Amino acid sequence: MLADLNLTRSMTSGGGGMMMKMMMVEGAVADDLGRFEYDGLEPGKISISGSAPGFQETKIDGIEMLKGEDLTGFELPLTPGAVLVGRVLAPDGQPAIDAAVVIVQDGGEPRFGQGPGMTKSDGGGNYRLENLPPGPVSIEATHNSYVRTVRDMEAAEGINSLDLQFEGGQEVRGMVTGPDGAPVPGASVRLDSAGRGWGGPQADAGADGSFVLEGVSDGQYTLVAGAEGYAPPAEKVQVQVAGEPVTGLTVQLQATAVITGAVTGLDPSDYPEVEVRAHSGNQFGDSRVDSRGRYRIEGLGAGSYSITGMVGRSGNQARADAVLEPGQQEAVADLTFGEGVTPVSYTHLRAHETTSHSAYAVV
Repeated sequence: MLADLNLTRSMTSGGGGMMMKMMMVEGAVADDLGRFEYDGLEPGKISISGSAPGFQETKIDGIEMLKGEDLTGFELPLTPGAVLVGRVLAPDGQPAIDAAVVIVQDGGEPRFGQGPGMTKSDGGGNYRLENLPPGPVSIEATHNSYVRTVRDMEAAEGINSLDLQFEGGQEVRGMVTGPDGAPVPGASVRLDSAGRGWGGPQADAGADGSFVLEGVSDGQYTLVAGAEGYAPPAEKVQVQVAGEPVTGLTVQLQATAVITGAVTGLDPSDYPEVEVRAHSGNQFGDSRVDSRGRYRIEGLGAGSYSITGMVGRSGNQARADAVLEPGQQEAVADLTFGEGVTPVSYTHLRAHETTSHSAYAVV
């Protein structure tokens, strides 16, 4: 039985009073007999999850890998699941192409990325969701041009059918400008609803910097805008849609600034492995370290930033803070590394699956 598997392992390390936990995921595919194998595993606890067409995703946590010992005889049981198929349609009944279809989790939040419980519609509006647990589910469809739609259903084992259709909404219009007030052609614009940073209506500004977002449902939103060579607005732009179009909005992008610095406490041979990241609210940036041990993160706006440097997957890290005031072009934040922790022992895991009405992994 062919199945997709993921092995997740964590490593806690650090120095100088700072600790960090890293999660690493390694994929594998079981062969037609259900056998799979992982090599070169570090000692410690791991998790393994697996899924196959027509079966639910199964995960086992807390598997102990001992130093110098192989783990054999491992079993990963898969139980039958539900498959959901259907079409996503625009308000006029035409196929909605490239719509995101996801299972909404408990609490109303959708899953992110691609995998079990998430997919996109094809050129005919068709979608297919595999590996679902039977029972009540909520299905969400989102598209850049339409209002989000959600349907509830009772999923049974085997094939289930459900079509999703978007409804109309309001227009939101405005202008994107630069720090000097001039229009910014081609700027990307998106509306994020409360508690979500993706999936909202989006559009590109025209040659005059104007934009139109269509099919926006009633609610409170944050207007997000960006363009190459500019930083995000200094303050969030809040938008309230209540049964009628919204016009006259202005989003002013900032001039970009940089954060630079030097790393110390490392051997120069480690410099190619060092990555430095900056984070402030919804602003992110990253940089590699050059041969002199210096980094430069560009394209940032005003804000208070947390700077983190990491040496590959070793867990060795350093942190610093930096502040960019409005109009400030550069800030400096040096990073001092302490002693990292790098596991060096390895072990080995072999396993395979067998199937009857359910599926198992055994050796």
